[in-house]
Amino acid sequence: MGKFIKVLAAILVIACGVWAQTIDWLADSITVKTPADFRELAIRTNNGDRNGFRDVVFILVNNIFFESDSVNQWIPIGTHTRPFDGRLEGNLKLISGNIDGQLLFGTLGKNGRLRNVRITDNIKLFGERQQAEQPQRQVVAAPTYKSILTEAGLSEYIPLFEEHRITEVDMIRALTNEEFREMGITIGDRRRITEAFAKTQSQQQESQTAQMQALKEPISLHPVFRRMLVEGGLGEYVHILERYGIANIKMLRSLTREQLKEMGIEAMFDQIAKLGAKGVQRGAKAIRR
Repeated sequence: MGKFIKVLAAILVIACGVWAQTIDWLADSITVKTPADFRELAIRTNNGDRNGFRDVVFILVNNIFFESDSVNQWIPIGTHTRPFDGRLEGNLKLISGNIDGQLLFGTLGKNGRLRNVRITDNIKLFGERQQAEQPQRQVVAAPTYKSILTEAGLSEYIPLFEEHRITEVDMIRALTNEEFREMGITIGDRRRITEAFAKTQSQQQESQTAQMQALKEPISLHPVFRRMLVEGGLGEYVHILERYGIANIKMLRSLTREQLKEMGIEAMFDQIAKLGAKGVQRGAKAIRR
């Protein structure tokens, strides 16, 4: 009986290891979902895997929050001798947490690209870039509730919000007049706080739109993906997708209606699901040929 239990435990350990391995690090397009995925990317990049993941597209699909225990183990992605040479499509997701003053990326290579990445102002996106080309234009820095209150001359309310455990920008934006009143905030300061957070939200949206419009460095679509678009009746959008670096069907299907609208191709939204179903079959046949 004891031997059977040991064997069963070993099988479970192996099975868990297989289940946990959810990322195909040899793929051309890799989805990033958790802080652990970033950690694994750092280890592999710094070990020189796949030439710094040159031409590999990483797609961020969730907001990322680094816990305190993650900070102690964090190492920046890419070194001076082994830079990150892939592309990270941030999808305007927010990267935040306890990485005060630390770098998310250490060194970007000549082909390294960071697009539509949002970070809080306590995180530095990268340290250096080989032959830098002003990638800062492609970063939307997300303000914190502390920076918004301080800029508005209302920093005395920071301890009050912390006391009530209201420490997210969206939480403060959602507060009602009754909730402000319960916290003891006067009518005048309620208005000033509301206006400050509304102004920041408007500026951030304008900045995100500008970032989307300013994206350059068009790419050539994979022939199979291009064929899928043409056969699906979406050939007119090929040049726009090339301009914004949407290189494959997976990236296309990850875009929201709002993002498509900012790119001027909102009309594609309802057709993408059909394209995925029919196009994948056609693409598979084309690859076999």
